[in-house]
Amino acid sequence: MTQKNNPQLTAHSSQFTLYCLPHPAFTLAEVLIALVVIGVVAALVIPSFAMNETQKAYDQAQNVGLIRIREATNQMKTNDVLAGYATNEAFADEFAKYMKFGRRCTSANLAKCFAPKFKLPDNTEIDTTTLTTGTALGHATYTANTVGIGLVNGTNMILAFDPACPRIDPYNNTTDTTACLAVIYDINGAGKPNQVGKDIALLNVTFSTGCAGTKIGGLCVDNNDTTFSPSNEPCIDITDYCAPPNGNYWAGARDACITNGKRLPTIAEAQAITSGTTSLSEAYWTSEDYPAIGILAFGFVPSENYIGPADKASSACKARCVK
Repeated sequence: MTQKNNPQLTAHSSQFTLYCLPHPAFTLAEVLIALVVIGVVAALVIPSFAMNETQKAYDQAQNVGLIRIREATNQMKTNDVLAGYATNEAFADEFAKYMKFGRRCTSANLAKCFAPKFKLPDNTEIDTTTLTTGTALGHATYTANTVGIGLVNGTNMILAFDPACPRIDPYNNTTDTTACLAVIYDINGAGKPNQVGKDIALLNVTFSTGCAGTKIGGLCVDNNDTTFSPSNEPCIDITDYCAPPNGNYWAGARDACITNGKRLPTIAEAQAITSGTTSLSEAYWTSEDYPAIGILAFGFVPSENYIGPADKASSACKARCVK
């Protein structure tokens, strides 16, 4: 069957014309400008975003660290073993039963369990070797030596315990069981940035960042001498100075500085403070003015580090504390 043409369509089909319009396109210059704009925006946004995410990770890890410490002390309270420790070492012996220690350090080698130096939020640098007692953590009554702890999860700690901490009723759920602790903990070990507020957190720890004396280099040096009495503590190790019959003057000076949250300068620091003069490096005690351990039985004998005059073995030697 043959289809006939539609005369009307045939008559008017010549009146319609189809036009193909060109598609819009970007020039190379426009593409390059767009890429530059995107790059600038990314450069501004991505670092800020990354920093925020990093800080969130730090904050979360700090919170987890605090929770684990509190869980341990809560369990110690439940077992009625949270109080009654005269030394931090004794507390750490019990604390180790509730936290997984990887290593443990005495106050004389804290840098083996913690970063040698770290910074406060205002970038003030703290030397870990100065944190030998709880007084350096902001507690005048925490006079016992601190303990360094490395947990198996990578967290490092410097710990002090209040020897006067009262017993807490095991059924008392209202008392903060961490109140008698002073702890600095680093959630990523010795890894950087080693700064409080980032990878390092403080629990009941305060540092005095102001300098009431004279700022010399990285040290704050007292403007006046520190008065002290000779210590009667026995000479039991290399860090004790024996000077019979006059008493332990070096230990007295050392303890007086520690009580004020400070310390004696090293020989090198004393020399640097005085620019090579003798006023601090010879007429004053330094942290290194103790005898070699092999001669303790004979009282005071100048060690190889001893650089002062003969009267340094008496009360005539003074103390100037630093921090």
